[in-house]
Amino acid sequence: MQSEHTPPISFTGEDLHISYGGPKIIEDLNVVIPNGEVTAIIGPNGCGKSTLLKALARILTPDKGIVFLDGTDIRNVPTREVARKLGILTQNQRAPEAVSVYDLVRRGRYPHQGIFDQWSREDENAVDRALETTGLRDYKEKLVDELSGGQKQRVWIAMILAQDTKLMLLDEPTTHLDMPHQMEILEMLLKLSVDEDRTVVLVLHDINMAARYCSNLIALREGKILVSGRPSEVVTTEMVDSIFGVKALVIEDPVTGSPLCIPEAVTKNKTLDVLE
Repeated sequence: MQSEHTPPISFTGEDLHISYGGPKIIEDLNVVIPNGEVTAIIGPNGCGKSTLLKALARILTPDKGIVFLDGTDIRNVPTREVARKLGILTQNQRAPEAVSVYDLVRRGRYPHQGIFDQWSREDENAVDRALETTGLRDYKEKLVDELSGGQKQRVWIAMILAQDTKLMLLDEPTTHLDMPHQMEILEMLLKLSVDEDRTVVLVLHDINMAARYCSNLIALREGKILVSGRPSEVVTTEMVDSIFGVKALVIEDPVTGSPLCIPEAVTKNKTLDVLE
């Protein structure tokens, strides 16, 4: 576990314009990620969710604008220092063949090791904590290929935990998982944020899961932030219709008190027109 005295890391993006050499995917976007909270980026396919996450993690370089990590342009921060502060899990991760759970998770310690550094007790403890937190201690000798989808996802998250960063960025960590495994992953990430003061940023498709487990939501439409804030401020009938083209009833979740979106009918909007 990270020291409770470790200061929070500020994380912002200013005037971001991002493309892949063609039309802008993200345009004139400003974002502030709250410290020590779980933030979900939501929106329809193609709205720029993954693109924004990659830009924040320095995987993509914006055409214009700056991502600030602890007040410094992230482009000017040494790669190893970025990796000590920020962990990123992209979509469709693939483990090398015949790699064990333990060997994959221990790769999260690479940013903390220099050319001449030996594997240390600190490294060992970080990997053990990551395996314990993700419930994988009894699976550490198994091959990753032998695990279920939910277990594999836990292994990748454990690798980021072993990296021991204050910032964790995960792109659709619950995709292809059934409901129980989705809930397990999100509950684990929320616990990490609460217990260890970690800042977690997720790309999620499920509005109700986002509203239940995340304290901050960022709703994107066509590369711009339509609305952001607490779930009760973001998840409204107007937002659901504007972004997803769905008429919905939004009520209070009787279990958690968070907004609960109940779809009624699909409407016609610009987002859905492209599918016709």
